[in-house]
Amino acid sequence: MKECADSALSLAQSWADMLRKMHSYAEAIVNRVDPEGSTFSFTFQSPIIVFSVAPPNSSGFVLITNQTVNITMRCGTYFFIVQNREWFTNFTYSVYVDDPYGRIYLIIFNPPEQHYEVKTQNETQIYIKNFKPENETVVIVEVGNVTGTEVYFDVVNSSVNPETIIPEFSSLILQIFTLLVASMLIFFIKAKNYTQKCH
Repeated sequence: MKECADSALSLAQSWADMLRKMHSYAEAIVNRVDPEGSTFSFTFQSPIIVFSVAPPNSSGFVLITNQTVNITMRCGTYFFIVQNREWFTNFTYSVYVDDPYGRIYLIIFNPPEQHYEVKTQNETQIYIKNFKPENETVVIVEVGNVTGTEVYFDVVNSSVNPETIIPEFSSLILQIFTLLVASMLIFFIKAKNYTQKCH
């Protein structure tokens, strides 16, 4: 990947140099200060493809999170890792995008049909949306919206099956549940002690 990026950077710098020359030549012609009869020509190399491009009419899903900088998604031998806006993946067709509002988008085209697990650094809202081409447009459908640090789901026919989405209990729900159980235990102990005193 680094060699490919180095090559892309070198080509971009060559193109920038070429455009600067074209600009100065064109400016000279416009200002009529070039030697009469001078000609110039340029040859552009075809751009290299740094990232894989998804085949046309691809289906897949988008995973969106709020306010987290680290996220890991795994399924079988595939993984997608984001750490502080740097990302790495071995999914065949996938893209990472973030926006100024702190949202992270993991877009997976033609995802493998397997069980997926997603873990975030901190508790966050996680949205899952399927997309597919239909009548020359792309249809996007939200299939899941959970809060926590982990979520699990299965992919079938390039789409997340909404019936398989299992969120991890959020820490807030876990705390409320623990307090509820503790309160019930205290109530039963007090009720038992009161009953014993009465007899």
